[in-house]
Amino acid sequence: MVVVSFEPPQRLRQFLAQERLPFPILSDPTRAAYRAFGLRRGAPRQVWTLHAARVYLRGLLRGRLPRLPRADIHQLGGDVVLGPDGAIVYLYRSQETADRPPVAELLAAVRRAAGVQ
Repeated sequence: MVVVSFEPPQRLRQFLAQERLPFPILSDPTRAAYRAFGLRRGAPRQVWTLHAARVYLRGLLRGRLPRLPRADIHQLGGDVVLGPDGAIVYLYRSQETADRPPVAELLAAVRRAAGVQ
């Protein structure tokens, strides 16, 4: 697994030093990958949603303080699974900031890409 972020490399280094994640994070400050996969910037109604507020509230209740945004909060994310040949096996474009695919759906796509059923 690889994560792609539009954060500049120096911010990602700071983040990785704090989080100790078991996968690499690549920096794409020009958002070329975002554009290639059709991940767009959201309108304010897609950023400031009740769903996003609930996600932040759940984090607060678990002791996670939200970080002040330093980047473009309007950039919507997505999840992409590529096969060994580089073909898209799965593409999920977030419709708002807190929109993510079901974990089971994403894991099934990873298994398909790996040839595991």
